[in-house]
Amino acid sequence: MSLADLFQRRLPLNRKEVYYTATVLPCIICADDFAHFHRLWPLLGIDAPPTSVAPHSTNIQFLTEYNFRDSIYSELHRERFSEELSGDTPDILILVDGPSPLMVSIEAKMYDTISAGNLIAQLRRQRERVLQPIMKAFPGMRLFQVALLPAGIPIEPDALASVKLLHWQQILAAFEDIGSASYFLGVLRLALESYEALRNERLIFGANKEASMTGGEILKHHTDGTLEFRTMGRLGGISGIRLAHDLATGRWREQLYELSIREEGLTNWFAVEDFVSQVRMVRSDV
Repeated sequence: MSLADLFQRRLPLNRKEVYYTATVLPCIICADDFAHFHRLWPLLGIDAPPTSVAPHSTNIQFLTEYNFRDSIYSELHRERFSEELSGDTPDILILVDGPSPLMVSIEAKMYDTISAGNLIAQLRRQRERVLQPIMKAFPGMRLFQVALLPAGIPIEPDALASVKLLHWQQILAAFEDIGSASYFLGVLRLALESYEALRNERLIFGANKEASMTGGEILKHHTDGTLEFRTMGRLGGISGIRLAHDLATGRWREQLYELSIREEGLTNWFAVEDFVSQVRMVRSDV
């Protein structure tokens, strides 16, 4: 039975972006103990140093869904990265050490429709609040930001300025002869062939975000006048049961909310001012 037939007869194909960035892509480009990893560099126009993945002598860090802020826990790292950070999470972060070290940050989309403006804003937030603090700690490190998209998303390379545009189809073509990755190459091929049928036709909730912060961070920055965002999102909106539960239980302090500078109304989105008012109504100590 073919892979396509199996997905028809049994479980449907996963449409979640994280499946492709944290499972499918790593299983392809890191196959055979990173033996084919060097094929990625020409796609990005990068002159990269050789990589070693032997645990006793490695020079590469390969991280998916990397929340830099939440990863800082030791005193050493708190001293090294002392700037205020956001909860923005690049889909993939690759650091290659060496005489000319480099870091590659990849933000990927698969079936979620996103505008060029929203993607640029998301990439800018990642650069300013995640990547630049890392770069300051390691002078001389080269930084490359990459947007990995299906060819069907109508965003032109010129729209992304210094960000490299890479298409999933290029990954498929560059790695398609790797036998040990044949299963996940088949999944990616099927996902791309099914793009028109499975893509979201409208901008989705997550596509509108430009940053993410906890409720506690939002309140703090709003109070001291440093919050640049006007609207925030929670499924159900300002009157929804999820936000009501956050407020009733105190979970709002640690809950991550999506933020945007947009003012116009969108489903599930509401003014930061309204959120702050709700918090102050239920919590007299803020």
